[in-house]
Amino acid sequence: KAMMSGRVPISEMGIMAAVKSLGIDADKLKKDMDAPAVAAELRQNNQLAAALGVRGTPAFIVGKQLSPGAATIARLRQLVRQARSGAPVIRLREGGSSRPGG
Repeated sequence: KAMMSGRVPISEMGIMAAVKSLGIDADKLKKDMDAPAVAAELRQNNQLAAALGVRGTPAFIVGKQLSPGAATIARLRQLVRQARSGAPVIRLREGGSSRPGG
């Protein structure tokens, strides 16, 4: 929550300051962040994102549709209904207009 507030500088120094202020062991966190298993997991996540066409966050995949960017609960419910019904995918173009089938 502290990191997402926008009040913490997105730098190692800012992150470590936030961590310490929350009573988290910063030395252990740094060691865990540098672990080979973490690097491997991040590499796998990046490869999966690239394969799926995800280019940023947030992004939602519902059924067979990728919905990039923030989504309202109403939009997510609509995507779930479409996925469950097998309805054709409707994707938004730049500027907000839509077209059936992608």
